[in-house]
Amino acid sequence: MNITDRLFSEEHLSSFFVHAARIPYAALKLLPIRNKVVLISRNNTTTSIDFHLLSLEIKRQSPNTKVVILNHYMKSKLGHIRDILVEMYHLATSRACIIDSYVIAVSILKHKKSLVIVQIWHALGAIKQFGYMTLDKKAGHSSRIAQIMNMHGNYSYITCGSDATKPIFAKTFNVSRRIIKPIGEPRVDYLLDQKIYAANRQKILAEYPQLKGKKVVLYAPTFRRGRKIHPAKLIDQFDPHKYAVIIKQHRLDKTKLKPSNNIVQIKDEFDSLELLPIADYVITDYSALTFEAALLHKPLYFWTYDYDTYTQECGLAMDYQHEMPGVIAKRAKTIADAIKNNRYSPRKIAQFANKWIAVQDGTCTKKIVGLLGL
Repeated sequence: MNITDRLFSEEHLSSFFVHAARIPYAALKLLPIRNKVVLISRNNTTTSIDFHLLSLEIKRQSPNTKVVILNHYMKSKLGHIRDILVEMYHLATSRACIIDSYVIAVSILKHKKSLVIVQIWHALGAIKQFGYMTLDKKAGHSSRIAQIMNMHGNYSYITCGSDATKPIFAKTFNVSRRIIKPIGEPRVDYLLDQKIYAANRQKILAEYPQLKGKKVVLYAPTFRRGRKIHPAKLIDQFDPHKYAVIIKQHRLDKTKLKPSNNIVQIKDEFDSLELLPIADYVITDYSALTFEAALLHKPLYFWTYDYDTYTQECGLAMDYQHEMPGVIAKRAKTIADAIKNNRYSPRKIAQFANKWIAVQDGTCTKKIVGLLGL
């Protein structure tokens, strides 16, 4: 079967699935609406910090409202069909829905007009392209499949970090700017809470006492579909007596890390948001962790060893060379030398954070729940 035949078959299967799903959903919509909010993620296997804070705030604002959290990370297509059926029931019987990723059941079905759907996404903004910006590219979906699946359709609101992000999200989600609300994410409130910050720092130090007395470098690379990361080139640049390197791999990245004297293997259950307080320096590339690190005024460095390949395969959503608030380099030695010489600009980092994250007063979670009309 050639590429055209495979695509044709995929289109027919997708179209069949959409029409088949709408039949039971029509019956489910006959059920009464309950005083309930459903939170759905295809991005996580456990409840995220964002969803945890939203659940608490919903209960605070509306104590009698039931909160249902569905972490439906797709491990298999057959298993995910079962997940979609569960999602359909809750979508048919809820007052509101919050999602942090593309959720098939949200987009392909025709919902009750009263259902409020809020997409908070899993990033404060976009450095790399995604969604409609990557259609028909190697890193994206086909435009025909996106049309059949009504990709990112049916949203009442989409939240983002600031007004600067609105035109980017309008393109990536293929929506009007009117429904995009620059009110941030719960993780902003979480990161700026000084008690939580201190507790996370102590928790990591207690779990990994070998970090004490060393400068901690957090390396959080973007996922590269079909390609591995090469952290050894970076790790070897640092003196293990002075520096400890933490590598936070993307959940989809399967690169096996070789043991090293100055690399600290961190358990998967620790979120990058929990790791940021321990970091003295943050190295990334095209990851949205940039926004969160900047919010905490962490010195930022951008190791872009595959810049040409990555921009060709995926593309960037902003003027990368102009916007990134730190040293950008293809060579690991250049990045390491900048860290050793403490080369960074607190002013540029603060300017970046203020441009891309508008709400920094601890009210992001409250504002998002306010969209639900409880």
